[in-house]
Amino acid sequence: MITPAISVLSAVEGLEVVTPALGHLVLPITLVILVLLFLLQRRGTASVGGIFGPIMTAWFLIIGMLGAIEIAHEPRILMALNPWYALHFMLAFGFVA
Repeated sequence: MITPAISVLSAVEGLEVVTPALGHLVLPITLVILVLLFLLQRRGTASVGGIFGPIMTAWFLIIGMLGAIEIAHEPRILMALNPWYALHFMLAFGFVA
C-alpha cells in the first residue's frame, strides 16, 4: 500500500521542480491519482494496463528521443559508459568517490 503512494508522490513532486507555484497542488493531485488507481483496480489489471500501457509507451519513447537528441549534440556523453573513467575518478578522489 505504501509503495504506490510513495511512487506517485515522487512523480508528482516533479511538478514543483518545474513550477514552484504548483507546490501546493502536489498532495491533492497525488491523492486524486491514487484514488482513481484504486477505483480502476477493481476492474482488473487488464483495464489498468490498457490505460497505462500507452501512457508508459509514450513516456519511454519521449525520454528515449530526448536522450538521443542530447547524445547527438554531445556524443562525449557516451564516455560515461567506459569503466576506465570511473576508475580514474576513484583514484583521483579517493574515499570521496
